[in-house]
Amino acid sequence: MTLLELWGKLEISEIITPMLVIIGWALVNRQNNKREERKELRTSINEIREDIEALENLSIEYHTNSCDSNSKSDSILNSLTKLSRKLGHTRLPKESYLNSYISLSECVTSNNFRTRDFKKQTKNSEFISNIKSASQELQDKLEDSFYKTYRLSYFDRTTKFIDRNSNAIFGILAYIGLIILICAIASAINKSICIVNTKLGKIDYCITEQKIPSSQ
Repeated sequence: MTLLELWGKLEISEIITPMLVIIGWALVNRQNNKREERKELRTSINEIREDIEALENLSIEYHTNSCDSNSKSDSILNSLTKLSRKLGHTRLPKESYLNSYISLSECVTSNNFRTRDFKKQTKNSEFISNIKSASQELQDKLEDSFYKTYRLSYFDRTTKFIDRNSNAIFGILAYIGLIILICAIASAINKSICIVNTKLGKIDYCITEQKIPSSQ
């Protein structure tokens, strides 16, 4: 058997084990990257929710004040700008939270904001309730969008299972690959042994597939 023929017989068996390892590594690596992205977004949303709550408290403090406060109104506008920028940096679909952000912004800055007709609001007034509701709605939209973005699909659950049991799975795959490789080598060796010279009434085995010239 020539080297090329031997390579042709062993090619699949020699490739299968590395391929299984590479595929397994790719699945685990993909899941690890997705997990890191999820953690980063989770951290960002937590920070944004803190900013929303801070904006809510600042707005309530402003509107329940006895008079208009330029310093507080400036802080509110800065907070809205900062919040808008942070929302834009997330990987969440913009349409999932934009309307809620606009609603919160309007509740905070419309009617009773930087006006000569400023009126002090009570903490149980409808005006303050609307600010609280808009704030909570935006937070709920962010959580809902986060869930939909990183909801585990069947493929994700499968890769997560592989990730948790990677050592055992890779061990089994390597063992199966080794057995396949040994069987392929044994089969190739067995096929290289040919029966020749039957005219002599006995079976001779040779290591090559070349025919022994018959005696004249």
